[in-house]
Amino acid sequence: MRQYIEGHHAAMQFFRGDPFCLATHEARIAELSTRFGRSEREAAAAALRPSSPRAAERLARFVEEGGAVVTTGQQTGLFTGPLYTVHKILGAITLADVLEKKLDKVVLPVFWSASEDHDWAEVNHAWMIDGGGRLRRLELPSDDLRPLPMSDRLVDAEIELVFSDTRQTLQSKPYAGDYLTLLQSAYQPGTSVAAAFRETIEGIFAPFDLLTTDASDPALKRTSAPILRAALEGAAEHEAVLQRTSRKLAEAGYHTQVNLVSGAANVFLHTEAGRERLHTAPGGWRTRLSRQQISTCKIGRLLKEDPRRLSPNVFLRPIVESSVFPVVAYVGGPGEISYLGQISELFGCFGMSPPVVFPRPSVLFLPADIRTSVAKLGLEISDLSKPESELSTRIARSFMAPPTRDALAALRSSIVDGHRALLESVPDPDPSLERSVGALRNRALSDVAELERKLLRHTKHLQSEQLRQVARARAVLRPQSAPQERVLNVFPFLAMYGPNLLRDTAAVMRDDLVGRLA
Repeated sequence: MRQYIEGHHAAMQFFRGDPFCLATHEARIAELSTRFGRSEREAAAAALRPSSPRAAERLARFVEEGGAVVTTGQQTGLFTGPLYTVHKILGAITLADVLEKKLDKVVLPVFWSASEDHDWAEVNHAWMIDGGGRLRRLELPSDDLRPLPMSDRLVDAEIELVFSDTRQTLQSKPYAGDYLTLLQSAYQPGTSVAAAFRETIEGIFAPFDLLTTDASDPALKRTSAPILRAALEGAAEHEAVLQRTSRKLAEAGYHTQVNLVSGAANVFLHTEAGRERLHTAPGGWRTRLSRQQISTCKIGRLLKEDPRRLSPNVFLRPIVESSVFPVVAYVGGPGEISYLGQISELFGCFGMSPPVVFPRPSVLFLPADIRTSVAKLGLEISDLSKPESELSTRIARSFMAPPTRDALAALRSSIVDGHRALLESVPDPDPSLERSVGALRNRALSDVAELERKLLRHTKHLQSEQLRQVARARAVLRPQSAPQERVLNVFPFLAMYGPNLLRDTAAVMRDDLVGRLA
């Protein structure tokens, strides 16, 4: 990702151009205008849902005047999942706004809800920080182990237990009531996980006039059916194209983000057993979990009569998106950028070129009290990435009484100096004597090190409050020793700071982007 952002030729060959060059986006919009006439824009609009009245007005203007969309998307994580989902959406909103102003074209921000994804373990939980600064995992359990699309998996009565935990986690925060109401309205028992997720996203981002689409939306499925048909008919060719690009990536020194499955289409079939990849078989296709054999003719009928039964895999999804919507740019994270480079040549198999791939903004929410406590402890924010044991020892050492530190240093020096003086006092010492004195010195220094460890443990006990502050700071800024945006959920921050949090974050992103996009 770094080489792509920095414009290295080795990386750029897998993408359409510099994402921070305005001309790259301008050329893409000009290209899209030849593919998306009024009827295509009407079909695109039918698959979009405005989050606000102003978003609806802008969508109507898009149909009338033309324009483009900036998209991003994510799996349907519980209560929006990790923070990077929010950062991606703000990135798409900001990029759309800046492009619209600079190019004088209607550019709409669109969020794609990956409702057909079936990885329940990845989306069934959210990590939050409670009032005591502790990291808590909130999980929605399910007894149904089938790989169901999230559009088919329903929220059940267990959600009430999750709400109880959420209330306890957020209760001390000033805006908790508003956001608990939003979540309870969205996550009603009997609602699909995907629908609840989408409603939550729309509730948060309505002030930004976001538009959303759902991968299982009937209008989207109808419009994209020809792409899935072409993916099935050209499966062998598409596999060869992906293999060729994978070889090019390897030759350029890069790895492939997504592994290829030989003899499979980039299409899933939705069965009673769940969402299953289609593998080639004589006369058609087969599934592994339900062990079905499906003829080419039957698949063709499904695409015509019930397109909701078929869905694209990770390679095909961006192509489906670009076939339905005039996508000028997609805002993605490091992994997405890698696989979008991996499929860059696949777009050509469908008569399209890829959109601009725009790196999502990376944001760190740093509460004022955390910033203050970190500074008082003599630490930098970057220090929190270090192992907890290393940090606690460093803090204990910093709080150790200066006379104790000085005494330890003097003791070490006296051991080294004393053994050196002893050797120097012996005329022509032989090597065995030198080794004996050195071993004695090292044992003495080891004893001092053990003494220091005991003193540090004693200091840690006395400085337990400072160590609790470190633990809290790590929970907020480096939860599970990972970047904040990859673990924590947004709602504890929204419950504390309210809607201004997202407005202020978007303003910072916009100011940064205006200066960089030229």
